[in-house]
Amino acid sequence: MPSWAEDEKIGSSLVNGRAETAFEKPAFRDAMHKRRCLIPASGFYEWRQLGPKEKQPYYFRLPTGAPFFIAGLWERWGPTNIETFTLLTREADATVRPIHHRMPVILEPADVDVWMNSTSPSDQIREVLQPRSSGLETFPVSSRVNSPRNDSPDLLNPAQPETLF
Repeated sequence: MPSWAEDEKIGSSLVNGRAETAFEKPAFRDAMHKRRCLIPASGFYEWRQLGPKEKQPYYFRLPTGAPFFIAGLWERWGPTNIETFTLLTREADATVRPIHHRMPVILEPADVDVWMNSTSPSDQIREVLQPRSSGLETFPVSSRVNSPRNDSPDLLNPAQPETLF
């Protein structure tokens, strides 16, 4: 949520920010210069459209299962200074593209210092946001991930792809 937003409803449209335009868009411009953050993750989900209402969830992770950092931005919003954040996304690489056209910006370990250093020049920041091969692996998982009521480690187990038949 940008600090200048008058209504908290704008936040739902800013869950993800496009890395390609974050330096220019008013909602992200100031944070790109002053409030970059790291979002730790062990993986992420995307959904492949199977039919008009059916989607198959897929889990993406590093083959080693090691955690990684996603490039993010944070802001303080409202009279109580609520802290919010957004994930930066980019065009999908060859692994993610068959499932979804966008993916999180996964920072290489060598890029973390550049991303977090408030004195890094804009051209260096733009460079770490450039598309690269992520080295991710993916597999289908149970559609149980679609409900927040389901919260157990087995949700990360590979599942047979669901079909429409």
